[in-house]
Amino acid sequence: MKSFCARWSKSRNCATSKRACSRRRWKPLDILVAVLLVLVGWAVNAGGIFFNALAVFIMLMVPVRIALILWGVFYGSLEYRLWRKPLAGEIRRYWWQVGNGWIFWLLVGLTLELCIVPAQFAPQEYSVIRMIDWGGITILLLLTLLPGKRIYVATNLAFAVGSIFMATQMARIYWPVPKTEGVILTAPFRGEWLVVNGGRSTLINIHYGLANQRDALDIERIVNGQERTGDRKKWTSYPSWGETLYAPADGKIAKVVSDLDDNPIGQRDDEHLAGNHVAIDMGNGRFVMMAHLQKGSVLVAEGDIVRTGQLIAKCGNSGNTTGPHLHLQVQNGPDFSAPDLRTYPILFRDVTCVRSARPRTDAPFFVRRNDRIISESLAEMPRQNTNTTNNETKP
Repeated sequence: MKSFCARWSKSRNCATSKRACSRRRWKPLDILVAVLLVLVGWAVNAGGIFFNALAVFIMLMVPVRIALILWGVFYGSLEYRLWRKPLAGEIRRYWWQVGNGWIFWLLVGLTLELCIVPAQFAPQEYSVIRMIDWGGITILLLLTLLPGKRIYVATNLAFAVGSIFMATQMARIYWPVPKTEGVILTAPFRGEWLVVNGGRSTLINIHYGLANQRDALDIERIVNGQERTGDRKKWTSYPSWGETLYAPADGKIAKVVSDLDDNPIGQRDDEHLAGNHVAIDMGNGRFVMMAHLQKGSVLVAEGDIVRTGQLIAKCGNSGNTTGPHLHLQVQNGPDFSAPDLRTYPILFRDVTCVRSARPRTDAPFFVRRNDRIISESLAEMPRQNTNTTNNETKP
């Protein structure tokens, strides 16, 4: 009997030791996974594809979580007490993990809603995309309620970092912005246009991480809510192509480039980032630049005096762009390649701005991704005061 008890005790100690060794052996892997998640998140954000990566992450995590749960069922490593004794004190840490996961995945869903540009998809395609994204998120929320017995602290911290980042970016996007440093412009186009890149976050503005383009806007013409009406490889399938562009302010032409070829759809000119462009000196150290213009379409020359609403050029596909659109920014000099170039926020006057299907009333408007700008007429207007007001507006 004594010998049996000794063997049983030794066996139990060995099992305990193995479990402890197992925890020590898996701890570096937990840290590695957490570090990889943070580094990948930083990299995709720097590359301007954070929300694209989130959609891929959802599709990746659904089968991974299902596989881990099946593994836990087979090896008995699931924590069923979360359901059997949900209020027990020792279960509290699992509820913290559930809460951490739920916050992360819900923020992922809200981020995708904010960042996806519906005009880039057919209505049915966009519906399918939303169904897949929210379906995957729903599955992951439910699977979070089936945790393993082991709590992976580092991985949980990585998810918390992701939640903090997304929440912080959303706060930046929605926080009211003072108009004190903005420059008021008239829309340099007619019809209905969509802001594809713009706003105070890299989530919705690929320029935001670059000092020389931080406040820039990418705007494209839409027809029936779509940025493209035909073959994606043809310039003429994009309503922006060939659209007439007008001076958004009074001033003197300070810079003109008009001899660069327009890119085939999907290709870029990495050597001439702005492509064909015009910079107008508005005075007070402010220059408004209109870029990616159509080759040979510029109607003004350096030194010309222009008035608001005067014809300037046509929208094209030159420079660092894969599709026809207007790149618009207000900067502190005429040369886009200047090392000390800085930009200023843009406000639009005399337009209708629609956000989330509702016209806004806080003119002049700051705009951000997915805002629709409707300019019905561009009659010549008196010189606008480019000094800003002390009011605040929605970003």
